[in-house]
Parts: sequence; structure tokens; C-alpha cells
Amino acid sequence: MAKRTSWVLAAILLLVFVAPAGAADESKKQDDAIKAMMEAWTKYATPGPAHKELAGLVGRWDVVATFWPAPGAPPQTSKGISEMSLLLDGRYLLESFTSPMPEGVFQGMGITGYDNLKRKVVSVWIDTMGTGLMVSEGTRDASGVLHTVGTTPDPVAGKDKTVKGREWTAADGVRHHEMWEAGPDGKDYRTMEILYTRK
Repeated sequence: MAKRTSWVLAAILLLVFVAPAGAADESKKQDDAIKAMMEAWTKYATPGPAHKELAGLVGRWDVVATFWPAPGAPPQTSKGISEMSLLLDGRYLLESFTSPMPEGVFQGMGITGYDNLKRKVVSVWIDTMGTGLMVSEGTRDASGVLHTVGTTPDPVAGKDKTVKGREWTAADGVRHHEMWEAGPDGKDYRTMEILYTRK
């Protein structure tokens, strides 16, 4: 009986002194996990140098756009105005574009950001020539040219198609944007060139 009483007393003492220590350890682990999670989210959400680069595009721009509907086809040119502003404390760049067309005013909007997790420039574009989204992402090479790959709806084919982009600012301050896609022979050809000149 004395042995059993001693065993029960030992078990009680173990629960009284060891369990709280274990609970404290578990609580510390949870606190550390929450702290690490918050640090990761803060790092992800904090604008950095790439966002400052986007901020440099804020303003009003004259735009000349040239389109090639097919390889070797005569180009079509239009002019417009692009206004760029920042969203959400500098995390994203909003572009609002308008261009007069024979059939009415063409309007487009784009949002561009830099994803700190992917370490890529990300963008989405919508306009009055469709009801879908063009989504793309990319990185800059050593010379500063942004190379992107994305998808956009193709109503002729009845499905999305792949588009590639190149973007850079020339020494004279003119911003160049090109778009490429595969032609009938499978080779990429330039479908669009847009020149932005700051007003």
C-alpha cells in the first residue's frame, strides 16, 4: 500500500512540476512560430527597390502604338495617352490608357507590381477589346530589359495563347514595350510596339 501511495504521489508531483514546464515550452514554440510567420509576411509585404523603380514611371505619357496583325502584314499605328499612378502605398503601378479609334475610344487598364516572393515583375491587363485578362510575369536581364511571359485570351482560337514581352527605357527617356507571339510557322514575330514619351 505504501508503495502504491508513493507511486501516486510521484505521479502527482510530476504533473505539478513537469507539465507546466512542458506547457511553457509548447507556448514558446507557438510564440516563435507566430513571430516567424509575421516576419515572413512583413518581408513579403514591404515595398523594396523594384517598387521604387515602378514609382519612377508615375506621370502622364504620350503613346504611339504600332500593331502587326500577322507576320509581314502592313503595320497599323495609333496614338493615345497613358496616365500612371501608384496604388496601395506604392506596392502597385496603375496604368490608365485611352486612344481614339474610328470605332470609338479604346480604353485599357493595367496593374503592375513586383512580387517579393517570386522575385518577379507581375502584371495584369484589361481593355475594351475583350472581357478577359492578360496575365504575365518576368524578370530583368543584366542590361535592364524586362522579359515577360504570359497568357491572353484568343477568341479566334477559342483558348488562351502565350505572349512574350520586352520592355526597357532608352537613353533618351522613351519607354519601349514590345509584344511577341508565335506565328503560323511556329516562330515568334513582333505583334506590337508601344513607345511612351513623358509629357
